[in-house]
Amino acid sequence: MAFLDVAGRSYESLASDPNLIQMGHNCNHLPLEPSIVETMIEVLRRGEFRNYAPSYGFEELRALVVADVGVSGVEALITHGATEAIYTAMATLLAPGDAMIVSEPAWPHIANFGRSLNCKVITLPVYDRQLGYRMNADLIAAHLTPEVKLVAVVDPLNPTGASYPVSEIKAICELASRRGFYVVHDSTYRDFTPAHESALKYSDRAIMAVTLSKCCGFAGLRFGAVVAHRKLFEQIAEHQISRLGVNVVTQRGAVVAYQTKPRWLPELRRLNNLHKNLLVSRLASLKGAKALVPDAGGNFLAVDVTGTGRTAEQVVASALQHGFVLRSGLYTSPNFGDRFLRLTTTVPTDAVERLCAALPDILGNA
Repeated sequence: MAFLDVAGRSYESLASDPNLIQMGHNCNHLPLEPSIVETMIEVLRRGEFRNYAPSYGFEELRALVVADVGVSGVEALITHGATEAIYTAMATLLAPGDAMIVSEPAWPHIANFGRSLNCKVITLPVYDRQLGYRMNADLIAAHLTPEVKLVAVVDPLNPTGASYPVSEIKAICELASRRGFYVVHDSTYRDFTPAHESALKYSDRAIMAVTLSKCCGFAGLRFGAVVAHRKLFEQIAEHQISRLGVNVVTQRGAVVAYQTKPRWLPELRRLNNLHKNLLVSRLASLKGAKALVPDAGGNFLAVDVTGTGRTAEQVVASALQHGFVLRSGLYTSPNFGDRFLRLTTTVPTDAVERLCAALPDILGNA
C-alpha cells in the first residue's frame, strides 16, 4: 500500500488529518448534489443492503451508464470502480505470453495488471512536448509485434492531463482493426473533458472503463463500469469478479448521480477550470516550474519542477510542511516521475488560492 503514501507519511494518516488540504489523489472534495447523499442514507435506513445486488448491476443503472456513454449496441457491467473494470477486461483479453502497450507516464496499475497476468508490458515514453504528453497511432504502430494483443489508452492521461483528440482515438481504433489488438479506453476523467468521445464508437474491439470516483466524489464508494459491444461484453461477463453484485448503497446513489448529472456537472466543470486557470497563471509568475498541459483534461494539473533545482519528491515534502498533500510523479512514472508533480483541482476555491499564495515558498522561489 506504500504507493498511496506521500512524503513518508501513510495514506491513512494523511487522509484522516483535518488540518491538511488534500490535493494529491484527484478525489473530488467539492459539494455533492444533496439528493445523491439523501438517497444513499435512505437505502441504509430501509436496510436494502441486506440483500445481494444483481450480478451485473441494477438494470436501471446499467441503462443510465450506456446512455451516458452515448454509443448504441453496447452493454455495461457494474464494477467496484474503474480499477475492477479495467482488470476484468484485461483478464478476459490477455493470456500468458501476450504483450500489451501502455504509455509512461500512466496510471501505474494497468501495467501492474499486465505483469500479474504474466504478459509482457511495453511502455512508450510520452514525457515529450512534441508528442503532446500522450501516445498516438504512429507511435503505437512503431512498437507493434504479433504478440501485442492490447493497447491501453488513458484519456485524459493521468498524470499529464493530455486529452486524446477524437481524430487520434479514431486512428488508434482503425489500427486495432487492421492489426488485431484490443483497445482498453480508460475514461476515468472523461466528465471533465466535454470533447471526449468513446473508442466504442469506432471499434467493436474497444472496451471502455468509466467511473463516478472523480466527477461525483465516489472514490471511497467504489463505483465503475466496463462497457463493450455485446459479443465482447459476453466474454467479459464470464470473467466477472463480483458475482454477487456491487455495493447496493453505491449503486442507488449512482442512479441518482446519473439522473441529476445535467444539474451538477456544468458547475463542477466551471470550478475545475477556474482552479486550473488560477494555478496556471500563478505558475507562470514563478521560476523553474511550469504546467505541462495548461489546458489539461481531468481534475488535476501536472507541473514540471525541474527548473527549481528540486526533485518532485522534495517539492511534495515541502508542500506537506505547508499543509498541502500533493503527489510526486514517481507514482506514475519510474523514469520521469521526479521531474513533475500533480495537483488536484476539485477542491474548494479558497484551498487553491492558499496553494497559489504558498507556491513560492514550496518551490523555493521565496
